[in-house]
Amino acid sequence: MRREFLIGYFLFIIIMISTCSITYSLFNNRINDDNNFSEINNKKESSVVINYDENYELKKYYNEVNLDKKIVDFTNCLHSHISYDNLSNDIKDNILDLEDYYNSDDNNFAFYYLDLNTSFSVSYNDNQPIFGASTMKAPFVIYIYKQASLGNIDLDEKLTYTSNFYSSGSGVLQNEEFGGEYSVRELCYYAINYSDNVAYRMLTDKFRVSNARKFWEENNVNSIYHNDAIFSEITASDAGKIMKYLYDFSLENDTYGKELMNYFTNALYYFIPKDGLVMAHKSGWAGTAIHDFAIKFDDNPYVLIILSKRGEIEYESLFKYTNEKINLIHKSFWNNNINYCLDSFNS
Repeated sequence: MRREFLIGYFLFIIIMISTCSITYSLFNNRINDDNNFSEINNKKESSVVINYDENYELKKYYNEVNLDKKIVDFTNCLHSHISYDNLSNDIKDNILDLEDYYNSDDNNFAFYYLDLNTSFSVSYNDNQPIFGASTMKAPFVIYIYKQASLGNIDLDEKLTYTSNFYSSGSGVLQNEEFGGEYSVRELCYYAINYSDNVAYRMLTDKFRVSNARKFWEENNVNSIYHNDAIFSEITASDAGKIMKYLYDFSLENDTYGKELMNYFTNALYYFIPKDGLVMAHKSGWAGTAIHDFAIKFDDNPYVLIILSKRGEIEYESLFKYTNEKINLIHKSFWNNNINYCLDSFNS
């Protein structure tokens, strides 16, 4: 079987996976007080963690969705090759470089990388709760749009901006007169696109973070909105689950999911470099805490979460270095798997 033929099938695999979501069914805002930022205890000499789904298998879906057997076999090959032992030396070296870099300074907090097609992930301190600042607007707006898709929330309902919702910091509604009416849809747009504090306070007053917390707990996200705080702690792994949920929702729902994803891809403030790619993201900052949640739409899309306490002067080098290393790991991971499976099919 010719190599070009297999490459064509591989590209078709990715389209099928992204369209059908089969893989997935298996597997700033400145706040006046920075004292809520959680300190990491004994962070020195922490280790990078690597995970993958050892139980992935697509074969049983062959008859159900009428996939070509070659596509099934090639996809299974890609996933069966995922293990630490099969990682190339360049991937292992880049992982060690990240580990050393994050261990070198207590202000380097956490990162989480997730390949959306395979569930392969690399992370550091990903279960450490960290004050999330305005990143907390992301899970709340996603919750609203999911409920709207189920018919539980009317996005066209009007809410009134009154003085008790006024908030300084990021956003544009603070400059508007009291008494103005805005639809839920408009407020969601403002909360994500401009990281608008007023919009977020109006939304949380109407729909309650306790409801959002319950929703996310049902989706295995357990670190957010404790004690009904609208700006709460979050872990990097939970942030990754939230962005994966957004990605899946955008694929599954042409109306609400795609509209919501458009807010994230056009959000104004970001710290993770885009590298010329389309990127859906939500950033947040409070004092020295600077974070960004991103979905990078590479040929094989992936999630990248970076949480830091670098401050406005020093954060850029952390985000640049982490992004560069993850990009190298991601591309090497896919190149190695593709070459392995092509060789297997040619032998």
